[in-house]
Amino acid sequence: MATLTGVYSYTPEGFRVTKDMKKSFDDQGYILVKGLFDQEEMTNVKKVFEDGNIIEDNGFTMEDADGKKGRMVLWNSPGNDVSGMMARCEKVVNTCEDLLGDEVYHYHSKLVYKDPFSGGAFVWHQDYG
Repeated sequence: MATLTGVYSYTPEGFRVTKDMKKSFDDQGYILVKGLFDQEEMTNVKKVFEDGNIIEDNGFTMEDADGKKGRMVLWNSPGNDVSGMMARCEKVVNTCEDLLGDEVYHYHSKLVYKDPFSGGAFVWHQDYG
């Protein structure tokens, strides 16, 4: 199994993107910031997706090449619930702006999910940008 690179830890006291993080992002196209959201924040995020209407109102089923099914949820307005606040909070916005080198704007939110051991494959891609 490959080793995951580009893994960093969030510290609430003055977290900033370092040169190493930026290089990792530029080279790999991603970084993973462990602890960016604390346990209480993650509990609230989980609750909004499990108990809210986001999935029901914005979800659709997709099949992969083998006919296995997964679901995608796509919405354009960040909203005023926890999912919208997560996309707009300073630690996310500042980190993204530091990585990208410019202002960031919310275009849309996307969530892909599938049942364990039975859901279809999903290949991430972007048609704009």
